[in-house]
Amino acid sequence: MDELWSQIGITWTQTLGVALAAAVLYGVYAVVLRAWGHRLLSSSSTLSLAVASLMGAVVGRSMLGNSPTLIGGLVALGTLIMLEGLFSELRSRTRLLTRQRRGAVVVLVEGRFQTEALREVHLSEREVAVRLRQAGVLSIADLGLVLLEPRGSLTVVRVGQRIDARLLVGVLRPDAIPASLVSGA
Repeated sequence: MDELWSQIGITWTQTLGVALAAAVLYGVYAVVLRAWGHRLLSSSSTLSLAVASLMGAVVGRSMLGNSPTLIGGLVALGTLIMLEGLFSELRSRTRLLTRQRRGAVVVLVEGRFQTEALREVHLSEREVAVRLRQAGVLSIADLGLVLLEPRGSLTVVRVGQRIDARLLVGVLRPDAIPASLVSGA
């Protein structure tokens, strides 16, 4: 029985270590995603995908201590679920955290890329162009507005279309969108 426990169990000290490591790495990973999330989630580059995968692997392995065990994995998983639940509840109850949350970013207006916005989210025109092609866009001149959503998808408003002003909730710098592209303003 001791042999089995040594393969799947951990001591109380190791439990505390795993929980502490999971909490610290959750915080670090949250900061990295806040700073680089748009790029990691929306980039079509193989390198960005590889970096995101490696980060997840390193963080996951680092949480488990010297030798990963079943109980250690369950402690780490439980800690992450608890922290995510706690911060989700805090976000829903407090304006401070809600205000800091990233919203959609205006990346193209009337056929012109917004270079400052792209720089802020660490994306290039080329990367957005690839995503636009994948969305079936055949000409930049056909685009009135493109928004990069917080989870990396693109919202495309074509020339001649207008977006309802109520749908601009959460868009960063909505004043960058010309009134001619907004209905119900």
